[in-house]
Amino acid sequence: MAGKPKSGKTNAGAKSKYEDSWPEIAEGYARRGLSDADIAKNLGISVNTFYVYQNKYEEFSKAIQRGKRPADIIVENALYKRCTGYSYDEVKKRQYIDETGKKRVEHTIVSKEVIPDINAIRFWLTNRNPEMWKNIRDENGNLDLEKVKEIMSEFSKSL
Repeated sequence: MAGKPKSGKTNAGAKSKYEDSWPEIAEGYARRGLSDADIAKNLGISVNTFYVYQNKYEEFSKAIQRGKRPADIIVENALYKRCTGYSYDEVKKRQYIDETGKKRVEHTIVSKEVIPDINAIRFWLTNRNPEMWKNIRDENGNLDLEKVKEIMSEFSKSL
């Protein structure tokens, strides 16, 4: 009969590839910032199977969540810093030859300031408080200044 396996068996009862060591391995991949697709690829499974295993094996799902959390916190903090601005010290090195002919290295500390980034602020606000910040453009795509004034007034009253 055409289309049927010779043994008469189907893949309907195929054995799971899942291994008990995967939660720990997947947690490590997630901690390093790999995407779900990359974790699945490294485990030798499809992305769909990856999500099936997360639903089927609680330990696997929790391990991935644990792994992702530190990376998420680092990125959230970096985004926050870009929104609020920050300062840092930069060490500059200058090599020169002194009056005796010896090579010298001079270190100078320069304070730098990074101003708040408007794109980071926009991203933060539209994702953190979408009902207030998503629809502040008119039908032509320009900022609705009246809406912005209203929002800013509400914001300043809440302080």
